[in-house]
Amino acid sequence: MSRIKPKFISLFSGCGGFDLGFLKAGFKCAGAFDIDQVALDVLHRNTGSPVYNCDLSSEIIPKSLMDNVDVVLAGSPCQGFSTIGKRKLDDPRNHLLLVGGYIAVKAKPKVFIAENVPGVLSGKHRKYWEELHHIL
Repeated sequence: MSRIKPKFISLFSGCGGFDLGFLKAGFKCAGAFDIDQVALDVLHRNTGSPVYNCDLSSEIIPKSLMDNVDVVLAGSPCQGFSTIGKRKLDDPRNHLLLVGGYIAVKAKPKVFIAENVPGVLSGKHRKYWEELHHIL
């Protein structure tokens, strides 16, 4: 009996550290999306997953790549939330946390996983996490 592998898409995938765990657990990547082509090249060389260089803040993922995905992984940038950095409330990358949520709503997966740093939950920065919760 053949078993169908559950599928995921990876947003803000970088070089694929998050993806690798899912691949090793038996999932299939339907597409990994990031703005950094060098990171995507590394991900593709290490995993063979299909990669797409795009700016998720302004580009739309084709519906065909989101069809029947079981999981949406989103590892949006953390620099604006991190307590190690400047922790800017108006860092333009902060809104990418919400972009992951909007894409997940369109894809309608069984599971959405948003990964970020603990700083996203504290102080005025928490508004982003609360808005993500509202979107979902």
